[in-house]
Amino acid sequence: MKKVSRKPKAHILVCTNQRSGRKVCCGGLGDEIYLDLKTLIQDNELWDIWVTQTSCLGWCSLEGATLTLYPEGDFYQGVTSAEEVLSRVSDVFENDDSRDPDQEG
Repeated sequence: MKKVSRKPKAHILVCTNQRSGRKVCCGGLGDEIYLDLKTLIQDNELWDIWVTQTSCLGWCSLEGATLTLYPEGDFYQGVTSAEEVLSRVSDVFENDDSRDPDQEG
């Protein structure tokens, strides 16, 4: 096993769990928020913000998705938009070091 030296400034874990039956997980918004976050991060070249989809994080909400933000380790439920999530990590946006210099033209 080899330790990876590169770490993100922020890591967002989004519940995209799907349950069969009548119960809707995370308001049915987890997949949409995950994909929207990936798009926003790519469009804004925020390479040091990572987004990962997960199964159940344990706090289902009918009002929206559940996610956790690292390095803080805070959990949020009832999330309804990717913009809402990125506002929680806006300090990463303001730091030009988050842009991958190999990707700039």
